[in-house]
Amino acid sequence: MRSILILIRWKNLLMIALTQLLIKYALLEPFGATTSLDTFHMILLIMSSICIAAAGNIINVINDVETDFINEPNNIIVGKTIS
Repeated sequence: MRSILILIRWKNLLMIALTQLLIKYALLEPFGATTSLDTFHMILLIMSSICIAAAGNIINVINDVETDFINEPNNIIVGKTIS
């Protein structure tokens, strides 16, 4: 489980979610800007953004396996802990 979290770069995904929440609830709503997203649809937006970003991170790690063998041989995830 830990290797999967490292693979999808969970800290970056958390930052994406927090940024989207802060923009809606700390920037737009206090200044009176109306948005068409209610709480449920905001959660759907955040979840879809996180899934897209996680998939992109996985694709990036898979494409950089050869480079990581040279530059970061101790931090390789794909091929060692995840097949």
